[in-house]
Amino acid sequence: MRRGARAGRHAMQPARAEAGAPEPGSGGATAWPQPGAAQRAASLRSGASAQGVSLKGVSLKGVLADAPFPGAEASPEIRWAAELDALTAADDGPRPPGWRLTPRAVRSFLLGGALLGPDGAISIERKQHGAPGPVETAIAALAAGRPLLLLGPPGVGKSHLSALLAAAIAGDSRQVVQGAAGVEESALRYGWDYARLLAEGPGPQALTPSPVLRAMETGRIARIEELTRMSRAVQDALVGPLSERAMAIPELEEWRPAAPGFGLIATGNAADRGVVAPSAALMRRFAVVRLTPPASFEEEVALVRAAAAEQSLGRGLPRPPEAPIADAVALARALRAEAARRGGDVDGPGAAWDGARGPSPAELVDAVAAAWSEAIYLGDGEVSDEMRLARCASALGRALADGLESRESAPWDAAALGGADPVSRAFRDALGVG
Repeated sequence: MRRGARAGRHAMQPARAEAGAPEPGSGGATAWPQPGAAQRAASLRSGASAQGVSLKGVSLKGVLADAPFPGAEASPEIRWAAELDALTAADDGPRPPGWRLTPRAVRSFLLGGALLGPDGAISIERKQHGAPGPVETAIAALAAGRPLLLLGPPGVGKSHLSALLAAAIAGDSRQVVQGAAGVEESALRYGWDYARLLAEGPGPQALTPSPVLRAMETGRIARIEELTRMSRAVQDALVGPLSERAMAIPELEEWRPAAPGFGLIATGNAADRGVVAPSAALMRRFAVVRLTPPASFEEEVALVRAAAAEQSLGRGLPRPPEAPIADAVALARALRAEAARRGGDVDGPGAAWDGARGPSPAELVDAVAAAWSEAIYLGDGEVSDEMRLARCASALGRALADGLESRESAPWDAAALGGADPVSRAFRDALGVG
């Protein structure tokens, strides 16, 4: 594993908190476990072992063929097209220039709620978990015309939030630049089709616009993933376009201003291996929103449960069971606490995990989805619900163990390796301890 009513046509109401989850905004910024996380995981396990997993009396073939929405790889504007269409039709409030939805509707799309329209109530699924503050700050910044920089450790959902915002605001989340050490300035500005350049000479037909320039010309949202993986010289190619809201093309003596609706969302890791801090000049041009890991155990369970179910349902699988998810979250939070107690630096010798102090929520989501896939597809013969549950827990424990950077050099104490639940036992077995 690497990983209230408004006069007029409608009213939007906040989504009810998920069972066991705290009210949004109630948690602090810390990600370390609160006392009794293992006990709360055990409480969630009791009576929940069959939740979302029971297939009794149902053909497994029929279950696997029934995917309720497009695949997990589908972009948000495709996956939630019905919700976006309903919000577009129902909300007649003020919109920033070029926006598909009002800022309030964007908030409802991300945080969920009930939409009361002329044809009755529509439930809007919650897609971004955690406190609403960062989401509202991000929406307000984009509505004000500010470029947005989402900063935070790996696995806190920066890319997920970026794609949701672009889909809700512009109806297109696919104008993306993927940052890396070898990315050149042309990925952020423009390049040239050299065959046409040689054959026809310099002209607009030979220009190859970057996703940023395409978004600027069409009034869409450009997304830059992993901005802090690019060199500072490449990052600073954004200073001019963000300052002027236009792209200068001196070779063609052209000045291409941004169309209404243009916005830019970048993501970056605040602390990780190989990151390059943006220059002060570039940072001044961004509205910065910092995302943190879930503050409470219950909040993280809700996040992992929802995201893993999305992955599984998108691939035609049933929802993963809650019991191993609660166990895995309790174990992950204990490992993060132990890494913090040891004072491990993500780039230093005390770092036990690749790029993070313990498995991130995103890594947990991937591990749960993979473990549940193994439990469904790799069982031999007639497999009971109990056997699938056990296999899922075993695969999840192995995946968390495989996330350790070094099994030998990390002298973990047995007390730090979880409790007596199946996930923790499989984790310890995989490491050959306790």
